[in-house]
Amino acid sequence: MSRPKILHVLGSLLANDVGEEVVAVAGALVRAGVDTRVVSLGERGELTERLEEAQVRTYALSLTSSLGVFRAVGKVRTLIRATGVDAVHGYGSWGGTVVQLAAPRDVGVVRSLLGPPVRGEDLRGRMLRLLERRALGRHATRFVVPSDRELRVAVRSYAAAEGHVTILPTSVDVASIQERVSQTTVESARRLMGIREGDTVFVLASKFHSEGVMDGILTGLSMARVENPGIRIFMVGAGPHEGAARWKAEELKLEDSVVFLGEGMEASAIWAAADAAIDSTLGAMWARPALVAMAAGLPAVKMDVEATEDESQRNEPHSTMSGRPELFAAELVRLAGDPMLREVIRGQQADMVAEADVARAVEELEVLYASVIADAQA
Repeated sequence: MSRPKILHVLGSLLANDVGEEVVAVAGALVRAGVDTRVVSLGERGELTERLEEAQVRTYALSLTSSLGVFRAVGKVRTLIRATGVDAVHGYGSWGGTVVQLAAPRDVGVVRSLLGPPVRGEDLRGRMLRLLERRALGRHATRFVVPSDRELRVAVRSYAAAEGHVTILPTSVDVASIQERVSQTTVESARRLMGIREGDTVFVLASKFHSEGVMDGILTGLSMARVENPGIRIFMVGAGPHEGAARWKAEELKLEDSVVFLGEGMEASAIWAAADAAIDSTLGAMWARPALVAMAAGLPAVKMDVEATEDESQRNEPHSTMSGRPELFAAELVRLAGDPMLREVIRGQQADMVAEADVARAVEELEVLYASVIADAQA
């Protein structure tokens, strides 16, 4: 039997969590011998080059206007016919609805969900909601979700049929990350990132979802630096309160100890240069940058903004820390000053790295694609 031909569709190839997931999955599928192509409905973006390096053929439709939300369906339908793909895999609200509406009945449809349907009230948001209503229940769509929470969303909001939802955690290309990290020494990476000798660097993953949480983090860092002036934080991510966080860092005179790196840092030298990672995103799931950090060999801790117990008072090390400023400060100082503690935490996360490895995800996706293709062509 010939290998399947799969078309992946997403909103853009800008550096963000969705784009990074597609880069990891598409590259691993190509290495597994699957004919894999990627369509960017909007901009090509900085991830295009990485896909091309992985020998993934890309198409950019450059539909940047509001009307492009609708035009995408016809354009993707034409591309499906021209490429003769066996299945389409859509990501996010736009990519997901487009593949559901564009795919002929003899082409399998898979949709990766990232959360509830779009609720935006601008013109683009209203258009996406209209597409979602049209796509509801259309085609025998299989859904991929990262956790049980999104599984419930798939059933409740997207009319997913029983047995048609697969849980696949966020995946990272462990082998590629480890290869990139091994190609640079810690010393050269730290020089490149401007890290001084004796500094302890934490990479902090954030979506800047709460001004209050970011204020607590920066206040805690300011308190920690009184005891250990060598503590620095490199923030990875973007979000609505990033500007406020920058102002707060200036207000606390932390300009020399806080660096805002933005999104798309999977190929950065920071993973070779840092000492540990902190995940400050909401929810129990680990953010992609934290998983990248673990794959790179860094210990990672998950922040619980509601935690009231100081980590240093516990009998055993845990990979969680408080978001309260005074407790966050105490835990930063403890982690910075205790390399053995960081090593213990790192050792506890080996199974987590294996579970997040894209090689495991691709094995499950290949089974899923074979199933949807068989059903569509029956």
